Amino acid sequence: MPSIDILVPLLFVIFFIAYRFIIASRTITYLVGVRVLLVTLIIHLALRSWVWMIYPLFIAMALIILLGLPHLKINTEKTSSLLRKVLWGSAFTLSLLSLILTAFFPIRALPEPTGNLIVGTMAWDIHTDRLELYTDEVGATRSIRAQAWYPASSTTEKTRWLSDGPFTSQGLAIDFGFPGFIFNHLRHVDSYAYLEAPVLEGSYPLVIISHGWSGFRQLHTDLAEELASQGFIVIGIEHTYGSVGTVFDDGTRLSVNREALPPRSTTPNFLDFANTLVNTYAGDIISVLDEIESYEIVDLRGDIFKNLDLSSVTVVGHSTGGGAAVKVGLIDARVKAVIGLDAWVEPLIESELKQGLSIPSLLIRSEGWYISFNNSYLKTLIESSPVTPIAFQMNGTTHYDFGMVYMFSTLAPFIGLQGQRGMQMPLDQNQLVLNYLNALQQGLEADYQWQNIPDVETLVFP
Repeated sequence: MPSIDILVPLLFVIFFIAYRFIIASRTITYLVGVRVLLVTLIIHLALRSWVWMIYPLFIAMALIILLGLPHLKINTEKTSSLLRKVLWGSAFTLSLLSLILTAFFPIRALPEPTGNLIVGTMAWDIHTDRLELYTDEVGATRSIRAQAWYPASSTTEKTRWLSDGPFTSQGLAIDFGFPGFIFNHLRHVDSYAYLEAPVLEGSYPLVIISHGWSGFRQLHTDLAEELASQGFIVIGIEHTYGSVGTVFDDGTRLSVNREALPPRSTTPNFLDFANTLVNTYAGDIISVLDEIESYEIVDLRGDIFKNLDLSSVTVVGHSTGGGAAVKVGLIDARVKAVIGLDAWVEPLIESELKQGLSIPSLLIRSEGWYISFNNSYLKTLIESSPVTPIAFQMNGTTHYDFGMVYMFSTLAPFIGLQGQRGMQMPLDQNQLVLNYLNALQQGLEADYQWQNIPDVETLVFP
């Protein structure tokens, strides 16, 4: 219920305005107003627990109660008029501050899936025998986290968007250079998926989603839920040490390893690091496919896997994950199509790019990447591919728009995280991807239509 978050500080501000012009001399009205504020604050606390944007209101409430003592006929002769003005001003300022913070960091609802199917979800660990490159532990093997969204036969308990709680939100904030608590409001966002709901029997195409550098597996939940509601099974990968926060079943918590991709400007062999990272992501995608083929345990995960149509596997990737999607499309015959969202193919070696993709692919570039190091490499890939990729640019977008940055803050457009499409962006992106996947299923990939989405144009290189 996003409205209550803005309603509470708004009521406080209205109270102060009303006090100034209406109720200052009306004791009963004043007391009723104070009680309304207190009850509203308690209700919000019960519904949301502790939301940091509301913290100033607790101090404001205490000041209001303190300043209300004269209305209870307590001797006020010792109370300085100046002090009262300062306290009233402080309480009003705190209320206004809370209103502004709530407007800047709203608890938004995810876009509601448009399909007719119930969406279930579950997450699990995948342990591999691949060497872990991003830890100092000698001989450590790589483990990753995965989450599935799938058509479900019935409902259970709805899950949160960030099911790993504040570890993900705090890691995200720190990654952007903000204090860790700034995005803690995101832990209150509900998803539309039901936790470990039973699988609806059927045969569903598989879509694997690979997030970008310092992303996380739930950064594309809007797309995953939309596809699951339309009859796809989606598996999102948490790329350990490339994610802002990975929480395993045993409680182990791992943050992004900045040494995996040091700054380009200060790293002469930057592309060597990038190549290793993209290949690590690609290995994670292959590990998911390997697990699906070898998994035999009869449980919910097994039910999900047995309802997969493995003749139809598409890998969707953003940025680093997009480069990994392309790499897997080049080397793994189990993958039948690739969708790259600002796919970072620059780290791939020249011979791989010149090999090109022999499977259908959709490559969407943001306007923010119209000028980038990536373009010449992307052009080589497109021109070398035996099956010509469908490639276009979404105008009015940044590189970050392909993830759910619209959930972070209403300030996102002002700090370069979000483009001009605003809340329309996830709807447009999801429609473009869904239409392409449906065209693949019908064997009409060559006739795929994307021109019906505004401000989308054929890809050109500067």
